Formats: sequence, structure tokens, C-alpha cells
Amino acid sequence: MSPESLEIFKSKRKDLNIMVIGDVMMDAYMWGRISRESPEAPVPIVDVDRREMRLGGAANVALNLKALGVGLGLVGCIGKDHYTDRYLDLLNASGIDASGTAILPARKTTVKTRILNGNKHVVRVDEEDLGLLSEEEEDAVIAAAAKLIKTRKWDLILFEDYNKGLLTEYIISEILNFAESKGIPTSVDPKKDQFFAYQGVSLFKPNLRELNWGMNTQVRKEDLKELAKTCLSLKKKLEADNILLTLAEAGMIWIGEELLYVPAHPRRIVDVSGAGDTVISIASVGLALGLPIKDILALANLGGGLVCEMPGVVPITGERLISKAEDLLD
Repeated sequence: MSPESLEIFKSKRKDLNIMVIGDVMMDAYMWGRISRESPEAPVPIVDVDRREMRLGGAANVALNLKALGVGLGLVGCIGKDHYTDRYLDLLNASGIDASGTAILPARKTTVKTRILNGNKHVVRVDEEDLGLLSEEEEDAVIAAAAKLIKTRKWDLILFEDYNKGLLTEYIISEILNFAESKGIPTSVDPKKDQFFAYQGVSLFKPNLRELNWGMNTQVRKEDLKELAKTCLSLKKKLEADNILLTLAEAGMIWIGEELLYVPAHPRRIVDVSGAGDTVISIASVGLALGLPIKDILALANLGGGLVCEMPGVVPITGERLISKAEDLLD
């Protein structure tokens, strides 16, 4: 990380506007303790002490970007159900504009409820629709996006795909066409179903599992030469400007005009949850700022390591990222 790039990140990131579009959800938690077994079935009873609901999925990426200090907009869809107001309240409490939210009566709001015995995860309950949006629902999402698009000048559009049905080929193509017409760079955090729908994007960030799914390979994270070869094939197939492959504790590979590999920073790993959201958020900010690729990679790698030091899904603030980067420079 060069001092010049860090100074640009410090002074210019708050001038950026980034739009996130993707599968929004809520992460619900129930903490309690197991003291006995149910008389109704051979299952434990959890006596719940505390509950919490948090923004998840693409909404968590929006939280990451907000914590980094950029202006943002969020396009997503929820159901018209007993979670609707709760989700909108969470957006408002977080200072995120809810105008890009399409409320679709025929779908469920995606909620993942984790039940914990102390800090031990016992079971997860998912409420969601996995089918793609109907044509009518696609039009509602495009209308919500169009409404948000008019509010300001956008510096980057980030697609956050969790295979929950919002990012159909039609929606992806409509948003990509808009971005291309305005010269707006695009970044993608993909999943397998629409893996090759993001043609011509600026930055495509799979993890190793997604790369192997999409390319029908079984490359191991230790085989850097084969990983680079596979990423290059993916770059050509997508006609993407850059591929960023994340390898968890093994680091990252970037293939653009040049090939770069960085090992992960040595860290005391507590929880890897949310690391991917942090990496794509920081990389997208760096891309929008026009930072050199080496410096984008250094910042994203640092942020991904920092978030793993904290329990739960916790966004990294711009101030903390800058402070840690300055420590490394010193």
C-alpha cells in the first residue's frame, strides 16, 4: 500500500456514491441455554435469553460500504409479510435509503434465524423463496432501481448475488447496460446460478468454491499456477476487466492487466463470517477511486483479515482500516 493511495482513500472515499443491488435479507439470532430435553421429541430445549435482528446479504454489504464512509444506495426486494416493517426499520436505523426496496406480495422476506446455546450454533431456520422473480416482479425491481438511480451520480454499481432470485438475467443485463451507457464501473460478488450472466464487468470476485462450481474444475487452493490459469480462462469467458479470487487463509489472486498474488495477513481468526462482504466492499471503493491494483488488493486483504478477528458479522470502519494501514506503512 503506497502512502499516496492511502491518502486518496482517506480524503476521497466520502465523495463516492456506490449502488448495491442484490439479495437482501435479515439475520436473526436467538441466544439461550440448553438445560433439558423435550418430552415431545428427542431434541434439546433452548431457553431463550436474548434475540436480535440484523441486516444481512446485500444489505450487509451496504452496511460495510456505509462504515467505510461512502454514499450509497441499495436495491433489493422483500415480501409483504410480518418482517416487512422490521426490515425497513433496520434500514432507516442504519441510515440507508429504503427507496430502492421493492415490496413483492407473492414472495417471502428472506430471514435466517440462528439459535445458539451460549456461543455454540445449534440450528438455523431459513425462511425464503429461491425461485427467480416473475416478469412482473422484475419490473417492480427495475422501477425501484430507476427511482434510486435518479437521486444522484453513481461512481460504481455492485451486484451482490446470494442465489435468492432477484438477480435474474434480465435485471443483470438492464443494470449492466445502464452502467455501460453512463461509463459506470461494476463489481460482482457472484453465486453459481447466474455465474456467466455478468458479461463485461469491471471486477468479478468469486471464492474458490464458486470458481470451481462455475468453471467445472477441482483446483486446490495450494495450486496457484492452476488457479491463475483458471482465473484467466474465466476472465476471457466473461470479458471482464479484472478477476479477484479470494482463498480465505491462503490469500488472494488478482488477474487484470497483470497477475498478482498476496498471502493473507497473519491473524488470530475468531470468525470468518462477513469477510467476503468486507473484501468486495473495499475492493469496490478502491476501484471507484481508481487506485492502483496492488493497493486495492493490499487494502482488501487487510480488511478481510481484520473482520475475521471479531465475532459475528461486523463491518470494518474506514477509520479502523486506515489506522491499521498506517501502522503497516510505519
